[in-house]
Amino acid sequence: FKFTMEKSYILNLILKAANYEGGFGATPFNEAHGGYSFCALAALKLLGKENLLDIDSLIVIFILIYMYYHKS
Repeated sequence: FKFTMEKSYILNLILKAANYEGGFGATPFNEAHGGYSFCALAALKLLGKENLLDIDSLIVIFILIYMYYHKS
């Protein structure tokens, strides 16, 4: 059994989970979540497509999520 998937399909799936905040949710139209956003960032980096990210908004999302949950 060989599992293959087109990179364009994976890329499209990841980008559909992006939301207006600049982060990524579990599915399209969900709020941003730190774990999903981190995994989306890592996957896009592995695909060589990190240039498609709004990195400034993503950094803000990571900071806000971290600050809210960890109260630091």
